[in-house]
Amino acid sequence: MSQTDDFKDIRPFTDSEARKVFPVITSSPYLMKIMEYAYPGISEKETENLVCSCGTVNEFIEKVTYPAVTKVLAKTTDSITSSGFGKLEKGGSYLFLSNHRDIVLDSVILNLKLLENDMPFAQSAIGDNLVPDEGLKALASLSKNFVVYRGLPARETLENSRRLSAYIHHVMDSRKESVWLAQREGRAKDGNDNTQSGVIKMLCMAADKGENVVDCLKKLRIVPMAISYEYDPNDAYKLRGLIANEKHQKYVKCKGEDLSSILTGITGRKGHVNISVGNILYDELDPLRDLGNPVKQIRAVCSIVDEAIHALYKPFKTNYIACDLLAGKEKYYSEGYYDEADRQAFVARISDSIENMGLPADDIPLAREKMFSMYAAPVLNKEKK
Repeated sequence: MSQTDDFKDIRPFTDSEARKVFPVITSSPYLMKIMEYAYPGISEKETENLVCSCGTVNEFIEKVTYPAVTKVLAKTTDSITSSGFGKLEKGGSYLFLSNHRDIVLDSVILNLKLLENDMPFAQSAIGDNLVPDEGLKALASLSKNFVVYRGLPARETLENSRRLSAYIHHVMDSRKESVWLAQREGRAKDGNDNTQSGVIKMLCMAADKGENVVDCLKKLRIVPMAISYEYDPNDAYKLRGLIANEKHQKYVKCKGEDLSSILTGITGRKGHVNISVGNILYDELDPLRDLGNPVKQIRAVCSIVDEAIHALYKPFKTNYIACDLLAGKEKYYSEGYYDEADRQAFVARISDSIENMGLPADDIPLAREKMFSMYAAPVLNKEKK
């Protein structure tokens, strides 16, 4: 059995598989919602003709997915800036280890910037909970997503982590393609971008026999990445979970909440957006050999990644306003990071979001505090250096 078959249930479609799916995917309500938002008035027949004119996965991405996403982003963002891409080799493969804010757009915006810099698309990890039916899974697979299975029993989780590690190494070593991977499982709902040791441990599971953690990770050409949004369209969704955690309650998602969050993230207002990529983690990993213990080495790698992502993160006015509101001071206001009009606009936006949540009156002060903390966290993390 080939390696491609070994990974068939998690990998993206091959071109031959995609050609069989194109006629089916045109009936997907998810695709039509995105197409209708991007191209008001487009008919199902026009969408079908466009999709069925594609012959490969890359052609589908270049003719359907990314033109539509570009139009959506033009409607929902004020700007998308970037830095660091000029340092990447055109034909190189990288593991972009990233903070995680939006279910879909974090990796999509990365691929847009790779495309602008004449570089191949990266494959991206997506949780199986976000592709609950075959239509959405097919659409994700056509967009070069590979599936990460969540919520499995301990033994199955271990085995799936090994397969995931082997697949990532296969993509980079054999296929010479880049990979986008979040630094943690799920989005950083509280705004704190911290790398989970389990992610780094997973990456090392496919190491050669006797291979050191450092050598295994250096082969992956890890590039830290930070993406920031002036406004998070899903901040209210995230806030519900934060409030429940603060009150020591288990947060249970509503039916279809993940899909609603995906669409809100795509179509909601984001203001300014920035994506920055750093240098390959290489020489800075060498001192970790002296730690000896793999557990200590993995923890140290997490700290290195965190420091890089915090440094790369570009805060916006909303982040500085939130810091001042949280502290009850005017530090960043007095330093000229924003003006009174900016503050009033942010407070109005937050107040509207919280009001629309329909929370009990007793929860409003906590909701405001958590919302401010969510936006303030990236600045506070940068200042820890």
